[in-house]
Amino acid sequence: IEIWSSSSDPDQAEAACVNANREGILPRVDCATRIVQIEETELKPLESPSSNPNLLVIMIDPLSRYQLRRSLPNTWAILKLLGFVDFERYTAVGNNSGPNQAALYSGRPIDSRDGIKSSGKRSWLWDRLKSKGYITMKAEDGCVRNSNMVQSIQPRTHHGRQLHEFFCFSFDRPNCLGSKMAAEHLIEYTQQFIDAYEGISRPWAAFVSFVDSHEDTLTLASYLDGMLAEFVQSIPRNTVVLFTSD
Repeated sequence: IEIWSSSSDPDQAEAACVNANREGILPRVDCATRIVQIEETELKPLESPSSNPNLLVIMIDPLSRYQLRRSLPNTWAILKLLGFVDFERYTAVGNNSGPNQAALYSGRPIDSRDGIKSSGKRSWLWDRLKSKGYITMKAEDGCVRNSNMVQSIQPRTHHGRQLHEFFCFSFDRPNCLGSKMAAEHLIEYTQQFIDAYEGISRPWAAFVSFVDSHEDTLTLASYLDGMLAEFVQSIPRNTVVLFTSD
């Protein structure tokens, strides 16, 4: 039996996996997540009234508007029903995820593929919100250790960092982790984050990224449809929700 934990301290671990490998039987992987709440004393003082809205950024990487409508018709229908606004002039500024995510989350593009890791003076959105008293989270549902995407710099948010190696535990079935899709784990973790802090008088900001459409067939993204359609309808009212891609 192989056991993996996201922290050496079991009381602080937010993710864990067990791999039961018996001779002659296919390995069985089971994983679970949770949120270990941050103590109020560890948070920055609120600089604005607690009525400030929450922020939820959902990135599906990479997906065009038209592919979103084709692959996620139920999610698209829910977005239209809820009155989401389409920013038609939103567009890419670079050839890949690095410069586009850098521009989206910091307001500044990068000039080289490695620039996102060497941009020490860059001010990331989650860092700015954290300094204003927001509780923050940033996570994605992929096992990418060496790339120019934002997750490779391991953003210093309150939650999400422990999931950086979580999706690398068992990669025998791409887009899956144990009996669940990787996206299911990420949505579940995000819902746990929202539930943990929804009852307190402090806003939160969550940045979640799905990399399921990063493949050539353009079919795996469709597996997100039911999950996202249901998830979007459960988001608290006092929340600004942004659907985006890079």
